[in-house]
Amino acid sequence: MRLKRTMSVLFFCTIFMLTSITVFAATKSRSSTYSIYHGVYSTNMSMKDKVIVKLTPSQCSKSNLGLYLEKKYFWGWRSPGVGTNSKDVSSKYNSTTTLGGGVPSGTYPVYIRNWDGVNQAKGKVVFTWTKS
Repeated sequence: MRLKRTMSVLFFCTIFMLTSITVFAATKSRSSTYSIYHGVYSTNMSMKDKVIVKLTPSQCSKSNLGLYLEKKYFWGWRSPGVGTNSKDVSSKYNSTTTLGGGVPSGTYPVYIRNWDGVNQAKGKVVFTWTKS
């Protein structure tokens, strides 16, 4: 009787831990800094649906920043400005935006474009996405 109870408790604890690990493994986050005059690509993200981009500027340029979700194909990447999804955000104020939503699973980087091109934009960026 005592053995059965111990085994059942261990079984449920194992199931609970595996479920928790699976939930935490489903989303991924990466933070970095940017210092750009023109544009820069993020690291590749293997994702299912969308990416949330949070920008915290420390030095702004005179124009907005463009965010482009690019798609990897067997022949290469789609060129900047023709992204699967794109948005313009302020280079002066903190912003959180979502790119994607309805895009097929695949490998995507985010291209961050400084439209000013003369004045440098600096800050922190955090990418959060659902893994594919």
